[in-house]
Amino acid sequence: MENPVNTDTGVVIVAVEDSKPIIQLADGTTKKVEAKEIGADVQKDGTVTVKGSDGKMKVLPKTGETENIALSVLGSLMVLGSAFIFKKRI
Repeated sequence: MENPVNTDTGVVIVAVEDSKPIIQLADGTTKKVEAKEIGADVQKDGTVTVKGSDGKMKVLPKTGETENIALSVLGSLMVLGSAFIFKKRI
């Protein structure tokens, strides 16, 4: 997240991963927590909503990777094919 979000409870959210906020602790380290622990809610679409220090509701986007097995298999086959062709030329 480019700009950290300060909540109305004083928590600083620096990122969101898999619908779980990553907060910055007082010593500067970060910790992934459940949304409910900091007074935030996870919406049906995976976004996180929390009340900001300005009193307005903030919507934090859903982030994280989604696996796509088909693309993984295709990539692996391309690498194996390239290695096989390269080996034949040597």
